[in-house]
Amino acid sequence: MIVSFIRLPIAEKAALLAAWLLLGWSAIALRLFAFRHLAPIMGKPAGAVAFVPLLDSRQEARARLVKRAIRRASHIAPLRSDCLPQMLAGSLLCRLLAIPTSAFLGVKLGDEPKMAAHAWLCAGPVQVTGGPSFGHYTVTCSFARPGA
Repeated sequence: MIVSFIRLPIAEKAALLAAWLLLGWSAIALRLFAFRHLAPIMGKPAGAVAFVPLLDSRQEARARLVKRAIRRASHIAPLRSDCLPQMLAGSLLCRLLAIPTSAFLGVKLGDEPKMAAHAWLCAGPVQVTGGPSFGHYTVTCSFARPGA
């Protein structure tokens, strides 16, 4: 693992370190504060609509960098690193890199009485966190944040 980190380009190393720190901060913040206090980080509430912002080629490349960094950081995170902290950390990192995003909260109702909830973050065609979720979850709430 250390060898693979050493071989990463400097931008990937910096993004991984930032993602790891933000993922830890997100896990702690979600433990200490109600979600309504953290929601403004992801942008303005946009209701239960599903849309993603358009990106130019530089923003799309940065969004892919954030996606890789969050994915790598979630594998080595010592704290909670499921979908909600990943979405929050991804939102913060995208904000730092001036990438417009849409964050989503959704549910999946199955045959069982148990409901599955999920959170994900998109920037243009890039599913930054949460994987390909639109086909599997119904959007219940979304947040939009412009890049600049």
